Amino acid sequence: MVAKGATLVGHGEEHAVIPLGGRGLGGWRFRPVDGSVAWEGGPVAPVLAQMNVTRLLQPLDHPATAEFVAALAPINALADAAPGFIWRLTDADGQSSSYVRADDDPLVIVNFSTWTSPGVLRDFVLRTDHVRYLRRRSEWFAPREAPSVGCWWHEGLAPPAVDEGLRRLALLRSRGPGPDAFTLAHPYRPQQVDAVLLDLDGVVRHFDEALTAALEVEHELAEGAILAAAFAPDIPGDLTCGRNTEAEWIAAVGSVLGSTAAAEAWGSSPGTVDADVLAVVDQVRAGGVPVGILTNGTDRLATELAALGVEDRFDRVFNSAKIGWAKPDVRTFASACESLGLAPPRVAFTDDTPTKLVGAVELGMPTHPFVDAASLSTWLVDLGVLPQREGGLRPVPTSGTMDP
Repeated sequence: MVAKGATLVGHGEEHAVIPLGGRGLGGWRFRPVDGSVAWEGGPVAPVLAQMNVTRLLQPLDHPATAEFVAALAPINALADAAPGFIWRLTDADGQSSSYVRADDDPLVIVNFSTWTSPGVLRDFVLRTDHVRYLRRRSEWFAPREAPSVGCWWHEGLAPPAVDEGLRRLALLRSRGPGPDAFTLAHPYRPQQVDAVLLDLDGVVRHFDEALTAALEVEHELAEGAILAAAFAPDIPGDLTCGRNTEAEWIAAVGSVLGSTAAAEAWGSSPGTVDADVLAVVDQVRAGGVPVGILTNGTDRLATELAALGVEDRFDRVFNSAKIGWAKPDVRTFASACESLGLAPPRVAFTDDTPTKLVGAVELGMPTHPFVDAASLSTWLVDLGVLPQREGGLRPVPTSGTMDP
């Protein structure tokens, strides 16, 4: 059976179009709200697919279902902006997948989406406004004894088909959770991870935006002038690929600003270390899995890590200035994996800038768009790098549906 009028919706560049082996995107095209093509690429690693099939008590156009229908658009928008979201099914008019016919029974509706990992999907389902409607599912949906939500790891150059989702859900109902079909309460992992790499800035180290703003006021510069000068298109590439030194970079920034003092004061800021992230790093290393930094750095990276007091908190440091290529160039990630002596699917990587993950995705590395230490920990639990939290995973209700 082919769903009628199915189309695709995915993130624009500002949200992470990337997979778990990244966000395994295949040759899929992702269409933001404005209709433009956001990103197109070829993944080699799996993404988490989920299908939810359930039966309404009344048709979508019935007054009793009106509140549920009214919530579809805002909940979908919430999902579209959620960390780890990749794709969802819609009908031919771009409406919710609840309008896609996947069964001869007109009361049966489906939602279908892909995510980077079970953890990010659980967070969306249970820790956002979505959960308010989930708790009220009995008002709109008939009870089911069999699971209505099924998950699996999807690979390939096309998004998962509705027929495939129905087949996987049937497997779950007949056999229970297993590698081919499982629930969020009992997830299966797609591969073993033997090393974890973290970006530095925005993940381990953070800079105070207020300091930059204060320097601009002190040196009578326009708001945003320092960052605009520091990250002009023709500057960072030479710096982070090792063709220029940091001193030359700061001098160039000072020249653009017309204030060497402002540039030097900004460049000398050491930043602060995220203690929560370091705690996660310590836990991973204590479990026997090495953790490294992979950053678009400069010739002063070793000095900066020493100043932060973290040079001994990581097993390896990979500096783009020494590699000769900068993220997201696939060669940056290939060099790190080769140095580790590990195949890319066994090396996980996280970065706070989604577009920097693309090269890792192409190699099939498990990737994660970093938000905070809590989401990092959840992702590492999903990968089997960290132990499952005491008490296990909270189960996702198995009757009722709300996109995605």
